Amino acid sequence: INRAMQAYVDGGKLPGLVTMVARRGKIAHAECFGWMDIEVGKPMQLDAIFRVASMTKPITNAAVMMLYEEGLFQLSDPISRFIPEFRDSKVFDGTSNGGMKLVNAEREITIVDLLTFTSGLVEGYGEDRPLEELYTAAKLDSEHTTLETLVRKLAQLPLLHQPGKAWRYGYSFDVLARIVEVITGQSFADFLQEKIFEP
Repeated sequence: INRAMQAYVDGGKLPGLVTMVARRGKIAHAECFGWMDIEVGKPMQLDAIFRVASMTKPITNAAVMMLYEEGLFQLSDPISRFIPEFRDSKVFDGTSNGGMKLVNAEREITIVDLLTFTSGLVEGYGEDRPLEELYTAAKLDSEHTTLETLVRKLAQLPLLHQPGKAWRYGYSFDVLARIVEVITGQSFADFLQEKIFEP
């Protein structure tokens, strides 16, 4: 582990990192590599605090699966059961005469489509210029947007592909977080604090 992690620092891929392996409450390995602050030469510390970015996905997944274990939904359930605005989704099917061509979704988005990023709700659309412009115009990433508002906006936008047909990173876990809110009647933040972070 040490050799592999130090290679990330030496190769300039990461300024610093902390690794830990624990099992049954016992720490078998805990090491620091690189720097907390390169400019001032402050070495990495075991108690360093890191910003959680893509790690929000497994946390959201844990929240969703807790509700699944309680029998509150099936993985095959359409998400319109909780967010009716997704009942009649449209799908981007290329351009025609300078405009977007839309078709009806062959089936509704399911919980499992959200969990596997196969919902068609995307971000970083790349080559799909008209769709990218539509998503950008919706201002989905506004810092003042609640999950409810974000998901309502998403429900009005076309999907990039038919549900279940392709993997594409996007807003699926934001919708899952909103479903947690709908099922529990709590804000997503409050649910996570009460059911995951505090315990």
